[in-house]
Parts: sequence; C-alpha cells; structure tokens
Amino acid sequence: MKTAEQIWKEYCDGNTAFPTTDFLHQIAFILKNRPEVLGAIVKAFLDKKPNYIYHPRIGADIEVTFLPKEVYICRNETEITLSKSEFVHFLDGVDKVYSDILPLGTLVEIDKEQLSQELVVSLLGDEPLYVMIMGRKVVFDGAYVDYLAQFWPLGLQAELPPMAIHKTMIKRIIAQGYAESEKESSYVGQLREILMKTAIPSHFYLRLQEELDDENQA
Repeated sequence: MKTAEQIWKEYCDGNTAFPTTDFLHQIAFILKNRPEVLGAIVKAFLDKKPNYIYHPRIGADIEVTFLPKEVYICRNETEITLSKSEFVHFLDGVDKVYSDILPLGTLVEIDKEQLSQELVVSLLGDEPLYVMIMGRKVVFDGAYVDYLAQFWPLGLQAELPPMAIHKTMIKRIIAQGYAESEKESSYVGQLREILMKTAIPSHFYLRLQEELDDENQA
C-alpha cells in the first residue's frame, strides 16, 4: 500500500491546477500533521476573513492572506501567491491525501451554524445535533461527499434520509468508531488512491470553484 506522501507526489507530478513548488510541498506536509489548521484555513476562506495565522509551538508561523482575487501564503520569509482557484485546488489535494478519514460508527456533533435556519428550527430547536457516520467518500452526481450520516439517536428513518456532511461541518467528535485493525487502515489507504487516480471531485470544493467562477464572471 502506498504512503500518503507517495500519493501526494504522484498527484503533484500529474497536476496542472496549482504550482507544485517545494514551498507548497512543505506547507502540505505541515497541514498533514495539523488537520485542525487545514480546517481553520478553509473556514477563514469561507468566512471571507482577511487572513489566518497559524502559530506553532515550534517553528515559524504560517500566514495566509486572502486578497480579492489571490491568496498569499508566507512562512519563514518564503512566500507564494496563488489565484483563488489555484488555492482551492491545493486545499482539495491536501484534503484528499492527508485529511483524517473517520471510521464508520463515529458519533459527531454538527456545527449548526453551517445549516439552514429552517432545518435547525424544524429538527432541533436549541438542542445539539448528533449524527453517526455510516458512509465515507460517497460518490453521487459525479462527485463525492466526505460522509453520509444518520441522525442520532434516531437512526435510519423513512422520513429522515441520511445527511451528507463535509468535515468542516463537524464541531467535535463525541465517540470514535472502531479503527484498530489492518483492514481499516488498508481500506482508508486504498480509498485515498482511488480518489486521486479517478480524479473524482469533492462536492464541497467543486461548489467553491463554481462560486469563484461566478465571482469572476460578475
């Protein structure tokens, strides 16, 4: 089974969507070990924040500045400027190769701020929303979602279809499903390879690209 680093190298070797510089390889490797930082960068981008700065305990800061049409990344006096489209493709690649894939049966709390107000009011009111992961990297309409989940503690219900969620919607992990087996780690590795080889896009990043295209045409 190939390592994540080998998959990333193969992805970059055939990539034309963003510049594959040593500096970006370095940033990707840092994000590999800090999935919460990747999530924070994505959230800052979505929330149209002016910038995001990661202050590690050891090593240099990473500063990501969001300009009207470009994204500027700087670390330790090295810098690169990407178009927003290149930046989204870079995040998509890092996400596919390096982000954690939670095991089946994991119970998570969903960030209700990312749901429509109508859904929150009709289903939950002030109660937290818990779901249990029942599918991973599920493909439909030519793209994949990170997870399909069932409402907890209700489980599968005819009137409540599974919920498609992206990892940025997860507020916290309540209880993780069983993952201590070679079958699990082998399957997750194969899943990453399949996503990269088939170039199946993520619904989440596909939507971001479409929004950027609309902005550029406006």
